[in-house]
Amino acid sequence: MKSLWNEAEAAQFADDPLAMRVYTSRLLGQDPSLVLHGGGNTSVKIREDDFFGQPTDVLYVKGSGWDLATIEKPGFSPVRLDTLLKLAEFETLSDSIIVREQRAALLDPFAPNPSVEAILHAVIPAKFVDHTHTDAVIAVMNTPDGEANVQKIYGDRVFVVPYVMPGFKLARAVYEMTRDLDWGVDVPLPEAEGKKLYVWLDAPIGYISSTKQWAKDHQKDWEAYWKKQPDDEDNSTLIHFIGKDNIVFHCIIFPSILHAHGDYILPENVPANEFLNLEGKKISTSRNWAVWLHEYLDDFPGKEDVLRYVLCTILPETKDSEFTWKDYQAKNNNELVAILGNFVNRTLVLTHKYFGGQVPASSELQSADQEALSQMEAMPQKIATSIESFRFREAIALLMDLARVGNKYLADTEPWKVIKEDEERVKTILNTALQITASLGILAEPFLPFTANKLRQMLNMKSTPWEGAGSADILSAGHEIQKASLLFEKIEDTTVDQQVQKLETAMQESQQEAKPASIKDEIAFPDFEKIDIRVATVLEAEKVKKSKKLLKLTLDTGVDRRIVLSGIAQQYTPEEVVGKQVCVLANLAPRKMMGTESQGMVLMAEDAEGTLSFIRPEDMVKNGSAIS
Repeated sequence: MKSLWNEAEAAQFADDPLAMRVYTSRLLGQDPSLVLHGGGNTSVKIREDDFFGQPTDVLYVKGSGWDLATIEKPGFSPVRLDTLLKLAEFETLSDSIIVREQRAALLDPFAPNPSVEAILHAVIPAKFVDHTHTDAVIAVMNTPDGEANVQKIYGDRVFVVPYVMPGFKLARAVYEMTRDLDWGVDVPLPEAEGKKLYVWLDAPIGYISSTKQWAKDHQKDWEAYWKKQPDDEDNSTLIHFIGKDNIVFHCIIFPSILHAHGDYILPENVPANEFLNLEGKKISTSRNWAVWLHEYLDDFPGKEDVLRYVLCTILPETKDSEFTWKDYQAKNNNELVAILGNFVNRTLVLTHKYFGGQVPASSELQSADQEALSQMEAMPQKIATSIESFRFREAIALLMDLARVGNKYLADTEPWKVIKEDEERVKTILNTALQITASLGILAEPFLPFTANKLRQMLNMKSTPWEGAGSADILSAGHEIQKASLLFEKIEDTTVDQQVQKLETAMQESQQEAKPASIKDEIAFPDFEKIDIRVATVLEAEKVKKSKKLLKLTLDTGVDRRIVLSGIAQQYTPEEVVGKQVCVLANLAPRKMMGTESQGMVLMAEDAEGTLSFIRPEDMVKNGSAIS
């Protein structure tokens, strides 16, 4: 891409930032590979005097209807920068509100409407902002190591924002990553003094810290788990198992830190599950709509593997799924009992009945034997492939398929009938069935560890490695096995009905506990008229020394500026509340706390769990507006 910049031309605009902005915008607008279909936005931040002669920070941003290729000074809309920065502090804003507030913040009422991306331009910590659709940069970012390649090209002049939808969400994301804080990582731009990158840029380092502490407690070397080794074959494999709401952090932000450092391994895969619902509703611990593990173990002793099995079969791997007690019952009765448990029980019972609990020797194999053994032999690799591909539902289905192979094999060969005429044939049949049973005892281990251990005990098997599964001689002829005991037992309707009722009752009790406090004594209307509640904006906020609960807020009430102390410090940081519009009881008698006089009270709502939320207007209103 050829640079159109001309030093001689640019020199004439050196003392006029807006003229320089016009010049550089036109250069960008001339190249269709930078601005698609006349699009793109540019801006410049300038300090100039307002109508009253007060120095004011202004963002001149491209106005609607102007083309970058032909733009002139009147095409840039002058917007008060402080207003745009305050707008960025809101969690959400509709386009209509953005347009209204930006229009109200214009220094020139005859200027064109500012771009709806003006807030984004305001929060980016740079004097000149070029918002283009640069084909070259996009192409580099789309390479396998796109972010690293961009860093090589632009060095410390760039930081990368994980993708979000354009508009206010993008502005908010940049604001969150670059706002002023006392801690965090410095934004690598000369114009960004005091700006920090924080939270998800450095929070995942906690995974490394926790490994380091674990290694210290267990006399291990933590670097062997996280850092690259001299021989790549000695590197550990890093897998992130997460929920879908954390994909960006684990696929982009954390790996970018590890990659930038250079000494750390990167995640090889990030399996992300969707959400699991419960009986038609979202799981909610606050409403007690949940199956608590300790209660499950009390209600279903010895049935740990039943819950493991059901959860594995309904894992929300590709879409949201649902746990219901009726499905739990059906999977236990129709699959664990009727398929897996039934096959194992029949095999062991028949072995004790016909051969005194000793593994009979196999003789000539018939086609049915060969087919069953062939399917058994292939199953370990199939299950391993599914596990290694993080398709756990598929893997456990294959395990149950092997039990189905065994059941079908017994049903087809009918040893209980053949024993009357051909005992040698029955020996081969039961030997084959026992080998399948032994393979099940190995292959069930990742999914049903308690069941696998119980099964191996009944077979008098030692712990066998995965590679031993599928073999036709796991159990040698003459090996003695224990008598059969039930691996699983049926679950009755009354049992699951009780669990559903328990859920409903727990949620009702939770809601009753969360019942709002009773209404206070009645007051007369003249008493109500004495209350003066106003809308105010938080201008400044800081923690009160030696207090865990109090924040010191400086409020613009529209009438005055005042200090109000609010007991919200355990739930809100000072940075979170600055810029918020709040409702304040303005005529409350002043009260001195922690050496500071508080002139009013900020109104908050508190739920049953003690969570506080600001009472504030749905849309921005003028400070000083009365609440009535």
